[in-house]
Amino acid sequence: MNLEPADLAALVRRSRLAAAVGAAIGTSCYLVGALGSMPDAAVGALLVVPILLAIAHQLVFRQLGWRSARAPQAFLLDRNGFAAARPQTPYGAGLIIGCALVAGRLATIEGKLTALGGLAFFTAVTIWCGTRLFLGPYLVIGPAGLTVGTNTIRWDAVWPEGPPAPGKFARSLRVPVVPGTSGADRPGVSASSWDRLRERGLNEEVDELLANDPSLVKEGPPSVPIDLRWVTVDRTFLAGAIRYYRANPEARPAIGTEAGHAQLATR
Repeated sequence: MNLEPADLAALVRRSRLAAAVGAAIGTSCYLVGALGSMPDAAVGALLVVPILLAIAHQLVFRQLGWRSARAPQAFLLDRNGFAAARPQTPYGAGLIIGCALVAGRLATIEGKLTALGGLAFFTAVTIWCGTRLFLGPYLVIGPAGLTVGTNTIRWDAVWPEGPPAPGKFARSLRVPVVPGTSGADRPGVSASSWDRLRERGLNEEVDELLANDPSLVKEGPPSVPIDLRWVTVDRTFLAGAIRYYRANPEARPAIGTEAGHAQLATR
């Protein structure tokens, strides 16, 4: 899904606003249904409103999901460079339903231990969803290097070939780096161990598994993982962007600008 940075930023803002408004409306309806004196049919209709709003948010903003097959081929323009958008689903839906459940528990709580435990659980889940929804970027591609969480990787520390595109079901994109880079490791299983599995008649299973996630083989340089659950960007586009800026230092000063993003999109 191709988007301009401004369009992506607007979509993220709409998602957050929709989640906040949906949480307010859903909570109000839930409280009226739980505390009001009205026919059972009306009560049931009000109590289901948060669920309907959560489903609507999930459907409308599904391209911003953490496992979306239609993730945007675009970054947000950040003061530090190109930022990968945070996933908006299912966290928006979680916030809408969580707020309603917390408010309902507070309104009807009777001091029982089980009720207090349920309240604490729903509160924790709601806060977690809200935090994930409104947090700043987890991944930023900047002129000086990559920032993954709190870890910064200089461009000259990235392996010249850059990262291969991760498989469809891979949970991380591993950026190969020079030995000694902060946060780097060598995950996976040695190639000889995979060969022994093949000798036992598991050729097709092993080949399919490694085709989906080559990082399962422990070989080559160490690498730093980018957790793809915390970014909403096409994984092939992301890997290509890292390779492009590793191989083209002259393009790095334009990182974080609309012109630079246009250049990246048409590389």
